[in-house]
Amino acid sequence: MIKVDVFYGLGNQLFQYAYARALSLEYNEPIIINTKTACELYCSFRFPKIAQRSYQLNFFEITPCVMQNPIIGLIESIPPFIHACLHQSKQDDEKEMTSLFLKMSAKGKHYCADTATAGYFAHCHTDIKIKHLHGVWLSEKYFNHWEKTIKKELRVITPLSEQNKLIIEEMQSCNSVAVHFRRGDFLSVYFNSDLNICTEGYYKRGMRYIAEHVTNPVFYIFSDDIDWIKANVKFEHSVKYMDSGNPGHEDFRLMYNCKHFVISNSTFSWWASYLPDNPEKIVIAPSFWWRSHRDKRDIYRDDMVLLNPDET
Repeated sequence: MIKVDVFYGLGNQLFQYAYARALSLEYNEPIIINTKTACELYCSFRFPKIAQRSYQLNFFEITPCVMQNPIIGLIESIPPFIHACLHQSKQDDEKEMTSLFLKMSAKGKHYCADTATAGYFAHCHTDIKIKHLHGVWLSEKYFNHWEKTIKKELRVITPLSEQNKLIIEEMQSCNSVAVHFRRGDFLSVYFNSDLNICTEGYYKRGMRYIAEHVTNPVFYIFSDDIDWIKANVKFEHSVKYMDSGNPGHEDFRLMYNCKHFVISNSTFSWWASYLPDNPEKIVIAPSFWWRSHRDKRDIYRDDMVLLNPDET
């Protein structure tokens, strides 16, 4: 069986599910989802002013999974959390971490230390009965062999409101472009030293690039701080603000119904830009995801056009 610890926000949860689903298909084994982790508990104490994220995969068409008993799940998440902490300082040694991951995965322990340094690590096939996944798995390489299944299952299944239905119909009838500004917790002193906030210039250059390659684009602005965007960002093109107060998964559904994308360094918009199968899709992405790990490239896809997120 495949046990996966699910934590952090929606985008990270989708990566965690996708890797677990890929392994479940590889081994033909069921998935057990644990939503109570030592990592989550640690973050709630270390970052008390940062809102903790709730489990959101129940809004998606995922394969039937067993939900882990929360007390057992919390206890079982302690060893991989300790492992992650102990190996934090070694994350930049790619050769050593690759070797370590192969050894650990042979024992059924798929442990990955940190979001900012999470590259792709090939796992070792094993006959171990229980495979435990604890990490963030920020690369399509973990599941690209099962791309069609993953894309089908990571669609929102909640009933559409009439308002959102009309918006999606409009998006599908034009050259719609989702533009995603990530602010929120990126502004926190806990994270802003490493989590880069893309400049206004980055978004303008991305929108300009799409306008040069797409006929009559319609730009839809998404953000976790939409009022700030309205007040402070002066766009060169006409835009439509997505400000109807949707929950996160509903904004996510609106985003993945667009045809083109200007994304931030956010797993939320990474996934929204990944799901559409539009062969003419243009995806603008920041050329580095983290300030201190600019050489980490596994999060990028071949369909992305990279622009410097610091340039004005």
